[in-house]
Amino acid sequence: MSTRSAASVWRYATLVVAAAALALLFTAGSADATYPTCPSGYKDCDSYKPGCETCISNDPNNCGDCGKKCVAPAYAFTKCNNGKCDYSCKPGWANCDYDWKNGCETDTGKDANNCGACGQKCKDVPYAISQCSNGKCQYSCKPGWANCDGSWDNGCETDTGKDVSNCGACGQKCKDVAYATTQCSNGKCLYTCKPGWANCDSNWMNGCETDTGKDLNNCGGCGKVCKSVPYATTSCNGGSCQNTCKPGWANCDGDWSNGCEKDTGKDVYNCGGCGKKCPTPSYKDGEATCSNGQCGQGCKKGTKFDSYKKCCVPSY
Repeated sequence: MSTRSAASVWRYATLVVAAAALALLFTAGSADATYPTCPSGYKDCDSYKPGCETCISNDPNNCGDCGKKCVAPAYAFTKCNNGKCDYSCKPGWANCDYDWKNGCETDTGKDANNCGACGQKCKDVPYAISQCSNGKCQYSCKPGWANCDGSWDNGCETDTGKDVSNCGACGQKCKDVAYATTQCSNGKCLYTCKPGWANCDSNWMNGCETDTGKDLNNCGGCGKVCKSVPYATTSCNGGSCQNTCKPGWANCDGDWSNGCEKDTGKDVYNCGGCGKKCPTPSYKDGEATCSNGQCGQGCKKGTKFDSYKKCCVPSY
């Protein structure tokens, strides 16, 4: 290439570069003329494209300024509002300590001190366990207690371990049975027979059916049978077996096992009563007699009384 040709090429290249530079300056000057400053709430945050394309008033990635990103804390939503990051809790969560650094730290669906909302504490009620479930206070009675009136204001007011009207559960009333005292112990109905009565058939449906003060077969207690003895009438009186001798008989030896062993109508040694001995006649061959409980005098067998001689003489 000749010297003249090389110079021409160089001159052309220089003009192209200069033209490009002028075009760039013109464009930049034109942009500055169109957007000398961005309107309030907008900025040019992409740096490669001219214009105020970013709304820093509501862009969570450029909130209030380019690159200032809103980051949601635990259990929270975030948004940009008027150039400031705003937060709101997800359903079932709340910021009860007012510190957004730890986010929505409170589970209002389960926290008994903030049940459904911050500061909404589940009330303590007598004999009950309080809990928060799905944002509502719920109560369950402690063992042995129940809420039989349906009101949680007075809690679990009923002691089902002792209440005879609610024994073991609400409305489970202990039945009243004959001649018995009813009580509820550890949630079970128990019965105690009144004095002088017993449940000898082991059936509480008919209560304490046996009068142990009078029943000969259960005198003083179940199965205590009053034994019958000879020549006596047996009875149960006040829970004790008693024997009464029949007329004309007596228990002179004090032993009831042989009953009323003495015939007081005929026995000359117990005539009319124990120990009442009939006197023996003073005359020969005379003997004492007892008839219908009355003492008399007579003659021994084989003799007869001679009223003239006033003694017993042979009867032949």
